[in-house]
Amino acid sequence: ILDSYDYLLNKVIPNIVNSSFPIVIPIYNKDVNIKYIEINFTGFKYDKIKNIENNGVEKELTPYLCRIKNNSYFITILINITVKITKLENNLEITMPIKHINDIEIGKLPIIIGSDMCAIKEETTLPLNDKNYDIPGYCIINWKEKVIISQEKIANNIITNSYTHIRANKKA
Repeated sequence: ILDSYDYLLNKVIPNIVNSSFPIVIPIYNKDVNIKYIEINFTGFKYDKIKNIENNGVEKELTPYLCRIKNNSYFITILINITVKITKLENNLEITMPIKHINDIEIGKLPIIIGSDMCAIKEETTLPLNDKNYDIPGYCIINWKEKVIISQEKIANNIITNSYTHIRANKKA
C-alpha cells in the first residue's frame, strides 16, 4: 500500500492537475470588455502541516502529536498558476500583464504512516514516542487510526459477472 500511495502522490495527482490546464473562460457579457480569461498551471507541491505550540514555536506535525492533540495527519496540495486576461477594445485584442498566483490550496490528503511523506520515515531524531514501531499502512483522521482495506478480488485472467456466477452455482 505504501508504494501505491507514493505513486499516487508523485505521479497520479500531478498528472491529473496538469491535464486540467489550461482553462480558458470566454466572457459573453457585452457590458464587460473582457474577451476571455486564460488560467495556466505553473507549479505543484505538497506542504506538510506544522504544529504551532502555545509559545509560538513551530514544529513538524508527527503521528504521535496528532494522536495526543486530536488532529488529523495530512498534507496540503498547493498549485501555482498564471492568469492572462484578454480584453477587446476598439475591435483589437489587448492582453493584460500576466498575474502569477502562488500556493493555492486545492485540497488536503491524509498521510499514510510509513510513506515517503511521513515524518517518521524522514526523521531519525524524533522523540521515542514518535518511534513507536507501528506497522505502516494506516492514516490518522480526527486523531483516530484509519485503515484502507482493498475490496479488489484477485482473479487472474478470469472475467466474472453475475450470470457466470449463477451458472456455476447451478452446475454444482
